[in-house]
Order: sequence, then structure tokens, then C-alpha cells
Amino acid sequence: MAISTITRQEGPITTVGHIASFKFSFKIFQPGDLLVLYTPSGGAETELLLHHHYTVSLLPDQDATPGGTVWLTNPSSFNGSFVATSQVANTQPAVLTNQGAFFPVVVNQALDRATLQIQQLAWRVGRLAAGGGTAPPSGGGSAY
Repeated sequence: MAISTITRQEGPITTVGHIASFKFSFKIFQPGDLLVLYTPSGGAETELLLHHHYTVSLLPDQDATPGGTVWLTNPSSFNGSFVATSQVANTQPAVLTNQGAFFPVVVNQALDRATLQIQQLAWRVGRLAAGGGTAPPSGGGSAY
């Protein structure tokens, strides 16, 4: 399926211990492809760990309705802001064999994966240019 959005970030979402979950609306392939960053009030940004700090529920059809929900394991311990983005591995697992069955879904997934990797790179470069942190890059209001 086509990736029709450049959005690679959800947030910043501010909490004072009362948000148990938040939604994200971009495609990932598996829960481990999600990166959740947390910045405590007045503190430094840290990467949260899947299954330790949060879990992920993906929407069943990431092509038709991408995204899902991040569930914090101990919401009362957070007082700051969250940003969610993707961390799809920079690999290419699709294999097309000569004289084998040809499934367009394999090509679509490979192209989607490459597009997500490019968007991730653009998001990271934009954060570096903006000085890091959970604020989106300045200049067009688009956080990618």
C-alpha cells in the first residue's frame, strides 16, 4: 500500500501522571518498530523501553488505518512529555526469487519499508538541525 503521509512523529504529549495511553497514526510493521522518547519536566530526553515502560497495540490493518496505541505501564510515574516515532531497522528483508511465485504485497511492503526508513532519517536530521529535544523541527510546522 502507498505511504501517503510524511508524519513520523506523535507529540509532544504532555502529562502529569494522568495519561495512561496515547495514539499514534503512522505505519509500523511490529511493536518493536516504535520509538518512545520521554522528557521529564526540567530533565533530559530518554528512550523508553518496550514492555518495561510501555506496550503497543497496533491497528490490525496498517495499510488502511496505520497506527495504534501506546500504553504506559506505570503512568503515575511520568511528569513531562512524550514523543513517539518509528525505528524501523535499516534492513531489506524482502526476497524475490527467480521463477518463484510473484506476490505484489512483497514488493509493496519492501517499498513501504524503504519509505519509512527515508522518513525516519529526515525526522532525525530535522531534530538535529533544531537542536534535538522533543520539539518538532522549526520552519514549516511539520514534524517528520
